Amino acid sequence: MIYFFAKVDNGNRLLEFAEELGGFYIGFFDDEKHVSNEILDFSLDTDFEIKLNNPDWQYLNLFSEERWRDKIRVITYDSHELKFWQVTGKVTKFNTVHSLESLPKKLIKAKQKNLKDFYLWNFLPVKLITAINRSLLPSSIDSLSVYQYLNRGTFRPMIRLADYKNKFEYPKIIEDDLFKFIVKTSKKAEETIIETKYSRILRFYFDAIFSKKEEYSTELRKTFSNLSNSEKNLILGVLFNPAQVETMAMLLIQDIGFTADIGIGKGLDFVDIKGSLRHRSEADIRGCLAKLSENNFIKINKSTFDKIIKEKTINIQCKAESYSDITNDLIYLLPESKHSELENIILIENIIEKMDNSNFNIDFPLLSDWLNLQKYNLGLN
Repeated sequence: MIYFFAKVDNGNRLLEFAEELGGFYIGFFDDEKHVSNEILDFSLDTDFEIKLNNPDWQYLNLFSEERWRDKIRVITYDSHELKFWQVTGKVTKFNTVHSLESLPKKLIKAKQKNLKDFYLWNFLPVKLITAINRSLLPSSIDSLSVYQYLNRGTFRPMIRLADYKNKFEYPKIIEDDLFKFIVKTSKKAEETIIETKYSRILRFYFDAIFSKKEEYSTELRKTFSNLSNSEKNLILGVLFNPAQVETMAMLLIQDIGFTADIGIGKGLDFVDIKGSLRHRSEADIRGCLAKLSENNFIKINKSTFDKIIKEKTINIQCKAESYSDITNDLIYLLPESKHSELENIILIENIIEKMDNSNFNIDFPLLSDWLNLQKYNLGLN
């Protein structure tokens, strides 16, 4: 099954009307020029020409063709539920399905400024298949919308998500089952789109959630039962998204004794997590930093170490992907690094590897409990 991430108007504000209308409101019109996107006929896949930098409209037209409808599922997130939808018809003009007078009053109010352009609106026929409460989802799945590739689009296939994670060597069940699709670029050249390995992992989760709902973790434990612990740990680390990496950093500084001052709020321009001990002694701060070096988490260079001691503050920049723009006075939490000396860098994979050590849950109780929770929720325990 191929999964698409859909957003129904800005902030999903029209998603609540989808069941009643039997489909999604789709924009793709120019309200200044009063022109709507042309409905495209893709009778054959070989007719498909994609603008790889802005493909949503092409995807909507191709994958709403009848031959594709049983092969795809559309997912949406509202404030309470993850919902799975089936496409039931070709994308079309809204006014071929509904009249302006028949629209729910709440929808009319929400689109008041665009009612004059009603004839330009587009519509994707869908029906709801199933839904699950988001509180039951593992955080890696519940917070997917943090990826800009998804939240900046209208109809985006998961198959193209996070290609920077392809560099890792994955278990055979992932490497051997990647969806491939040949498209034409705007220059008429053929290009093969290969599903990212991260997306392949997500398919395990969406398939299990779709078929088993609340019992999805039992299904996943069966799927991953033949994997080694190191392979499970690899999947765990790969599934961490930017928000989770920041959570990890915040728990880490709390475990070593700092007080979280700013966490996961993007409160500073270039720092994700800020911990402070301004109300404590210099000796206390040295003791906190010693916990990092004693566990071989990081080698802090002298200038950064002295800065932390002087300011009684630790700043951490977090990245869920490789990052090379390293400055001298910040601590970084990264999945990997191109810097051989690894100064000022804490590697996520290093933390995950150490979580099985006998004293890890004693030295880092908050981080240990959080990592074990993620592993449990993801069916990797």
